[in-house]
Amino acid sequence: METYGNINTADSLTAIKKQIFDEKKISLKELLDALNANFVGYEWLRKELKTAPKYGNDDAAADAMACRVHKQICRCARWAQRRHAHGQRQQSLRR
Repeated sequence: METYGNINTADSLTAIKKQIFDEKKISLKELLDALNANFVGYEWLRKELKTAPKYGNDDAAADAMACRVHKQICRCARWAQRRHAHGQRQQSLRR
């Protein structure tokens, strides 16, 4: 199994966490409105989000978020593998 965009996901989640939950500069409603408008009329918000720390730049919060994303993807992959293996056993028992 290959995954793509993990670091982009971590960077996006870091920006959301920082701007909405940590610094409370924007509200969740503002973010959702901006996303629904593809940031048209919310250019200032997009700029704020883009200033958030990024993975690989010696920022502990951004690096920790990348680790969280990676661990969650690994958990999901193991779950899917177990589920698939169980399904394969069930199939072979039916024959």
